[in-house]
Order: sequence, then structure tokens, then C-alpha cells
Amino acid sequence: VMQPVSHASSTMPGQAVHVSGGGVGNESDLKVDPRTGLDLVDVPYEYKKDFSMLEGSLMHWFGKVQLVTVRKMDGKERSSNRFLLLTDLCVYVLEAGGNTSRCESMKDFKEIVTSRANDIGIHTKDGPLRFDIMLLMQDQAERDKVVSIIKKVFVFHNNRPLPHRHIDPVAMKETLILRKPENWQLDIKAEQHVISKKLLLQRLELQENEYTAEQNLIQDEFERVKAKLQKDLDKQIRERNEEFAQFKKEYQILQEAHNNLIVQYDGMAQDINEYVRMLNEKDMELEEYRAGNHPRIKQMEHEVEKLHMEREYKGEQQKEGASRLLAEREQEIRYQNELLRQREDNCKMMEAQLARKEQELAVSDGSVRERDGLLLSKQSEIKEKDVKLAEKERELRYTKNLMRDTFRRQCEELELIKSQFQQYDDQMVAFIKRTVAGGGGTPSNLPRPPFHATTTPPINPALAPSQLVSPYSLFKQF
Repeated sequence: VMQPVSHASSTMPGQAVHVSGGGVGNESDLKVDPRTGLDLVDVPYEYKKDFSMLEGSLMHWFGKVQLVTVRKMDGKERSSNRFLLLTDLCVYVLEAGGNTSRCESMKDFKEIVTSRANDIGIHTKDGPLRFDIMLLMQDQAERDKVVSIIKKVFVFHNNRPLPHRHIDPVAMKETLILRKPENWQLDIKAEQHVISKKLLLQRLELQENEYTAEQNLIQDEFERVKAKLQKDLDKQIRERNEEFAQFKKEYQILQEAHNNLIVQYDGMAQDINEYVRMLNEKDMELEEYRAGNHPRIKQMEHEVEKLHMEREYKGEQQKEGASRLLAEREQEIRYQNELLRQREDNCKMMEAQLARKEQELAVSDGSVRERDGLLLSKQSEIKEKDVKLAEKERELRYTKNLMRDTFRRQCEELELIKSQFQQYDDQMVAFIKRTVAGGGGTPSNLPRPPFHATTTPPINPALAPSQLVSPYSLFKQF
């Protein structure tokens, strides 16, 4: 029997729907179900007399159809004229007098099938009491309209699409179970009653009030949480700014220390370059000594050559003086032979003069021998100079090797310090980026430099400039 229209309040299936506009209005103005977006219809005028109980009810479709069933006796199909009613929950199949033949909840449907014959097959549910529905529509437009409404209501209640197949008419009859089970009987539950538009409006208004109260509660909680979060955020921002200022100050101190070290090591590099230049100059001077092109060696050779020339000049003068004295002596001898008897006194005088001349010649020979001794002394001094030069060369070679080893160790120390500063700079840049990006950071997480920021990093005593051998102290005696 057709159940009367329910105007009582009950729990609605599905989720709450918010109706905009601040109110729900009059039931006569309700043309669309705001929950599903489906149109609301009335009973056609020609059927209002037989279905007056449906006046003002919530309906999405009402029309005349043919219900296909299978008779129990002979198993043959038969078609009966019926009326199809689609509400927000159920599919009703009504008789002409208003009685209900079938009532099935659309949320329980398993599948819907269609064919080219404008028919609709509904797989209602599984189990021993399965009793499917097959309807013949007047045209394809009505069929598609009914299928669309059923699918939308199913999605509204289940939040998933209803399976839909388009098959052959013969296969449809084989797929559906149209014979009524033995123990099947019509059972219309309270939730399946047709509700009125007025009740829908009341429910929507109740939902609207509940939604508004919930939204106000949520908004109040949101404002409270927002104020608390804003306060916490401002505090964190201040703390972050203070930490960043401290980090910036420490970074500036470290940067100044870094610059001071760079200047210090630049000065050390200049000193090392000066040492290398002096070594190169001494190498060139040594090469000049070896090649014999040094100005002092040339000066000494010039002095030796000058002494040789003086010796040769003195020898020639002695030879010329001896020849001249010999000629004078021969002449005197002739004079003595001629005037021997007459100038005996003069002969004696001449002999005395000759003795004096011989003494002067002896003195001249002693001067020459003294010059020869001086020359030999100069040659021995030159040999001693050569020995000292060899010793200085060995000392210079040792000093050069020592300076090169020291320079190499200082270069290795500089490269090590440079790599440590590069690694520290990379860590500092990464730390500042994380701080600015909000990743968090505390002074305890700040990367520490390889030495204290306010002091000069320790230098290896073996590489300290004060421990190096000064080229000036090694070469000043040259």
C-alpha cells in the first residue's frame, strides 16, 4: 500500500548542505534540491486525482512506464502499466490506484543496465531475496533522464559512481532476475517514506543553523589560535632577528680576522719572494764566479797582468843599463890601456865607480826578486780565495736548499690554511642560508673557525719567518 507523505522530522542520509542566502525561503519557491542539484517536480495534472497524497512531496521524476516481470506458473514475461516515482532516496513503482508495487533504496543498487530498446534494468541487491526491476520507457530521452537521476542520487549517498552497462536486450533479460522469490514481500521502512518539500526546508534550515553555529565556533577558535600563533610568531621573529644580529656580528669579527690573516700571509709571501729573488741573484753571482766573469776576478787578473808588464819593463831597463855600462867599461879599458901608465889614479877611481855601479845593479836585482816574491804571494792569495770561494759555494748551496725546503713547507702551510678557511666560509654561508630560510639555528650550531676569532692562528715554528735563515746574514760577507 502506498505510504502517506511524511511531515515528521527525522535524520537525513548524506552530508549536510549549506544553503546560501541567509534563509531557506518558501516551499513553493523550492524548484531544485540543493543537495543534489536535481530538479523537483509535481504530479502531472491528469494524475493528481489518483495521487493526491503526493501533493507537495519531494520528487525528482514521475511518469508512466511498463514493468516487466516473469510469472511463477509458466515463466513467461508480462508487461504491466505502472507509474515510476523517483525521490531523494527510493525508486517507487506504483499502481494506477496509488498502491505501491515496489520500493527499493537507490543507495543499495549494485548495477544499472540499459539497451537499445529504451529499457532500464536495475540490479537491486544480492542474496536469496534478489528481485530486480526492469522498466520499459516511452522513449530514449525519458530513459536517459531516469538513468541520470538514479546515478546522481547513488553518488550523493555513497560518494562513488554507480556501475552502468549498455548491453543487448536479450542479454539484459538473462542478466536480471525478474521472477519473484517465494519469501519476498514488500517492506517499506520508515526512512523510505516520501518526505515533503516543507520537511526538506525544515531540515535544510536546521542544517543551516547548525552549520552557522559550527562555522562561528570554528571562526572563534581560528581567531584565538591565529592570535596565539601571531604572538608566538612575533616572539620567534624577534628571537631570530637577535640571533641573526649576533651571528652577523660574529661573522664580521671572523671576517676581520680572516682579512688580517690574508694581509699577514701576503706579507709573508712577499718576504718569501724577496728571499727567492736574493737566492736567484746569488745563483747568478755564483755562475759568474764559475764562468770567470765576475768583476773582482777580472780586477785581480788585470792586477796580475799589470805586475807582469812591470816586471818585463824593469827587465828591459836592466838589460839596457847593463849594455850601456859594458860599453862604457870597454871604453874605459881602452882608455886605461892607453893611459895605464898615465892614469893609474884615474883607474883606481874608475874601479871604485865601477864597484858602486855593480852595487846599484845588485840592488836593482833585489828589487826584481822582491817583485817576483810579491807576485808569488798574490798567486797564493788567489789560491786561498779560490778555496774560500769553494767553501762559500758549498755554504750557499746548503743555504739555498734550506731556503727551498722552508719555502715549500710554508707553501704547504698556506694551502692548508686556505683550505680550512674555504671550508669554514662554505659552512658559514650554508648556516646563514638555513637561518634566513627559517630552518633554525642557535649560536651553539654556529660553525667554529679553525682558530679563535680574536687571535692570530698559530704558525708552525719551523715555518715562522723569525726562524728562517736571513739571506742578508748569509750573504752580507760577499
